[in-house]
Amino acid sequence: MRRLDSSRAVVETVAAVAAAAACLLPWERLEARPSGPPSTTWVGAFHGAGIAACLGAGIALLTVSHRAWRPSASRLREAGSALAATLLIIGAAAFTTLGGVRPGSGQPAPGQGYTVSVQPPLLIAGIAGAVMLLCAVIAAWLPPSPSGAGDVPGGQLLAVGEAGAGGLLGDREQGVDEERAE
Repeated sequence: MRRLDSSRAVVETVAAVAAAAACLLPWERLEARPSGPPSTTWVGAFHGAGIAACLGAGIALLTVSHRAWRPSASRLREAGSALAATLLIIGAAAFTTLGGVRPGSGQPAPGQGYTVSVQPPLLIAGIAGAVMLLCAVIAAWLPPSPSGAGDVPGGQLLAVGEAGAGGLLGDREQGVDEERAE
């Protein structure tokens, strides 16, 4: 169970970093063909529906940094990760469906139109959101580890009131182990 939780955390971290990098790269290529030579413009994600995906990528990075800062299990962090994934998917899907840039209006004259093509970073952001959402679903179905110890290297932590083979640390200091042996 611990290995699955650690693997899920690594996959989620890679997906969050990939989504953030994808939001920094151009999502569309706009090629205008006026009466002269065609001109190409690269358009980023931070407009229209792409803003939702950028917000999702930011939240995803916050959840990853929170996991690095406090590795114990957190349902609030898992909810934040699910929200980030949902925003990434909605932003990328809406950007693809609705289109980002629409220069001009009406029908262009023959030979004077434009084309807008989707670039790979848009797809990477959507796929990263889907992977993160899958990780959030897996986290919701996994039983919580005791004391959040599933993320602690070196094994499980003892719950409050449990004693290991040598008893509690305070018991050893007070000589309680000798009394138990009698």
